[in-house]
Amino acid sequence: MRTGTSSLVLATPETGSSGLESARRPLTSSLMQTQDDQNVYRFGDRDLPSNETTKKSLQQYYDRFYESSEFRYYDERTTKSFLRALLRRAGVPDNSRILDVGCATGFYTEQFRDIGSRSVGIDISRIGVLKGREKYSETQLAAGDASKMPFKMNSFDAVFMLGCSLTNTRDLQAIQSYHTYLTGFLRNGGVVISIGGSDFSGNTAQGSEWIYHTYEQIRNFVNRNEVDAEGPYITNLKLVSKIGRIGISKTLTRFLLKLPGSRRWTLIFFIRKKTH
Repeated sequence: MRTGTSSLVLATPETGSSGLESARRPLTSSLMQTQDDQNVYRFGDRDLPSNETTKKSLQQYYDRFYESSEFRYYDERTTKSFLRALLRRAGVPDNSRILDVGCATGFYTEQFRDIGSRSVGIDISRIGVLKGREKYSETQLAAGDASKMPFKMNSFDAVFMLGCSLTNTRDLQAIQSYHTYLTGFLRNGGVVISIGGSDFSGNTAQGSEWIYHTYEQIRNFVNRNEVDAEGPYITNLKLVSKIGRIGISKTLTRFLLKLPGSRRWTLIFFIRKKTH
């Protein structure tokens, strides 16, 4: 689940689901965990936070939402230009295996496939995933719990997460734990691309429960003792689509931080397994 409005306001609550459903196009069996796989539901010694009541209510909320609505996105040309620049900036090669966490109806999962990646999406909402399968019959989508994903560890070249509600909490340690958890699904050299949005006010968005974390809070979204991380970089999706990878840089971040007034920005992290 995620948003894709013209101003890139990320206002989604939490990914995950009560089970896994195979997509119309079967999920690649080599990606799925088996009973013999170890460390699938945790990373290191830390269990991920889990609230089944909350997950169930969120699943119901998004199922109702997708029955009558859908998120708005930039046009496909702009989106593909953004994703190409994002992957180049992250060092992800063509034809890479990409996991789209909180995929909603699979818009980004499909765009990744269109630009040559081997993409798989997972989302809490069964209805959202079913709508996605109707729209994108060649794209692999599954309804499942994003905090207990059924995929094998070390299976993906990149994990893409935009507007995931598992980061919509004031518990920074929980956000750190989830980012660390996601790195467990990376192959050697892989990267988690974590994208969110904020105006840095520390308040919740008007008419929503989405938290606009402060910049200092966002800087602590990753535990740099556990992972290697670049970011957060401040930018805008449409800007990156126009000027490419230079739209994701320390120089631009410093410049945008100095601008007066309150604006909603896109925040990007590149997170990798810790190298020793």
